[in-house]
Amino acid sequence: MPISRPARGFTLLEVLVALAIFAITAAAMMNSIASSLNAQSHMERKVLAHWMAQNIMAETRFLPQWPSVGLSNGDVEMTGHIWYWQRKVEETADPKLRRIEIEIRAEQDDEDPLVRLAGFVSERPAELFGPAETNLSSDGKLEDDPSANNGDRNRGSNGDNDPGGKTPRDDPGVPAGGGEGEEDP
Repeated sequence: MPISRPARGFTLLEVLVALAIFAITAAAMMNSIASSLNAQSHMERKVLAHWMAQNIMAETRFLPQWPSVGLSNGDVEMTGHIWYWQRKVEETADPKLRRIEIEIRAEQDDEDPLVRLAGFVSERPAELFGPAETNLSSDGKLEDDPSANNGDRNRGSNGDNDPGGKTPRDDPGVPAGGGEGEEDP
């Protein structure tokens, strides 16, 4: 009669304990992955909002008129979503300087903004910039003018971007090649 060997394998209890450990570990990993995806989505929204705030700040700095004190707001579409902005212009102790604060919200009724960006703009003397021709909307934003050729605004007589019509090669005081101390062969 053959000698019987004890059965090899796991008991039902051992399998159930292993499955319980696996289920708890998998649930924790799924929770961690979901949290990571939410954080990534939130950071993506904050980056987009920061870009929009920087764009609005740049538009404000390049307005032909000095921005008036007060609040203005609007919306902008980016990445298929409408974002809401608010610009607050305040006076400072220096009468030739204004503080600008821009807030970006994902929804118009959000209490807290995604991004708040502050900066300053100084009064620009008219003699430096001359009369400005722009199209401003009612909220103070620049509008595109298809009839304006913005690329030629600062062009000199020879088509370069130097209003005097000279190129760096025409000016003996400017080294050629853009490097410091380089000499033109």
